[in-house]
Amino acid sequence: YIDLPFREDFVDSRDRWILEANGAPTFLSDETGPPGGGRSLVVQKRRKDAARHTTQLYLPYVRTEPGREYQVSLWVKSDGDGPLAVLFSEK
Repeated sequence: YIDLPFREDFVDSRDRWILEANGAPTFLSDETGPPGGGRSLVVQKRRKDAARHTTQLYLPYVRTEPGREYQVSLWVKSDGDGPLAVLFSEK
């Protein structure tokens, strides 16, 4: 399990994240370059998907407590336009 608070450093982290991609070919890599230095997890697609739920990225096994509030923050950069949804839930 992953205990909170959690900060991802994206060093050899691709095995920690689960990618579900049922549309255009999709690849994960970790690269340098987020604000403040460090590394980023990069989702690369060759073309835009027809539906936004076609590509999903999960961080499983986060330990949470019932009734407690949590805050999620992230940096997002896109080379194209399109919707992005962030969901924090049990699956």
